[in-house]
Amino acid sequence: MDIAAWFGRPVDAWVAAAGLAEVVDLLVLDTAPLELAGRVALRGQLIFEATRRSGSPGRPPSARSILTSSRASSRPAATSCRPVGVVDAERLHRILRRITGDLAVLRTYADVPAEQLLFDAVRLGHVKYLFITMLEGAIDAAHHVCAAEGYGPPDTNAEAMLLLAQHQVLSAELAAAMAQAVRFRYVLVHGYADVDDRRVVAYLGHLRASRSSPAASPA
Repeated sequence: MDIAAWFGRPVDAWVAAAGLAEVVDLLVLDTAPLELAGRVALRGQLIFEATRRSGSPGRPPSARSILTSSRASSRPAATSCRPVGVVDAERLHRILRRITGDLAVLRTYADVPAEQLLFDAVRLGHVKYLFITMLEGAIDAAHHVCAAEGYGPPDTNAEAMLLLAQHQVLSAELAAAMAQAVRFRYVLVHGYADVDDRRVVAYLGHLRASRSSPAASPA
């Protein structure tokens, strides 16, 4: 039985699940990856939602109380799927800051002559790693926004970017570029040994060009 719980604060999943039946697999949404939390919010079935009571304003329920309440209730669970309020703006901003940091380092590599990078395994490996972490952050953020705003669910990471353009979160041009970039991330992750290093260095050239373009300033 897969159960997700939102506590409103970081909670250790092992502690929260203490005493629950072994058939229960508890996911703590507060610390779950944004993509996973977003999919739960959009596709999950809400079985219990705590309300504030006098004397304990804002105190989140325990996982046990969520499960007990859902099983004891004589009313059937809601059948429609809807977002259940798992947006964490602080975590989202933290991911975007990491993306910005990775991008800043990649742009320093963009100033290194291509031939030097191609024959420097250490620096080239770092470039690939930064591309992967930057794009994984963008994927997490995109899926989370799609789920929180009810735009999806997207079937692929590339589709998540295109959905953001449909709802005017990203420009069509940027969304198309990001869709291509996340496909490139798949190549980096799953075909690391066979990836064309010259293609990797060529993407650094795009970063150098975008830095000099006034239209490329971040939103």
